[in-house]
Amino acid sequence: MKGITTVIAILLLLLITLSVTGITAIFINRLTDMAGQSAQNEASSQIIKISKQVIIDSWSSSSVSIRSIGSGRIASSELAVYVNYKMVTCSPQLSDFTPNTMQTCNFSPACLQGQPIKVTSPATSVEIHC
Repeated sequence: MKGITTVIAILLLLLITLSVTGITAIFINRLTDMAGQSAQNEASSQIIKISKQVIIDSWSSSSVSIRSIGSGRIASSELAVYVNYKMVTCSPQLSDFTPNTMQTCNFSPACLQGQPIKVTSPATSVEIHC
């Protein structure tokens, strides 16, 4: 009888060890899958953001010409124009930018010499001085 009790104890310990190992493996697998998916989502988000770049083509004291140089479409709500670090309203209102297009933003009041004109998009922030 003593020999059977030892065999049953060893089998029980082996089953418990295998169960704990299996549960741990499933937990680690799910954890790494979630981390990989999160990293992939963040990378996709950054790629989309980087594709929305603009430059300032030309400017005057009361207007700025903005060109899209990225490969992505930029919604007009994603752009902002600042004169002397104060947001201004463009006239006419800017529409969505497709890649490699240009639009002119006329604003009032005009900037004074030395004041900055700044254009921001999801990927860039470009600043020049009047």
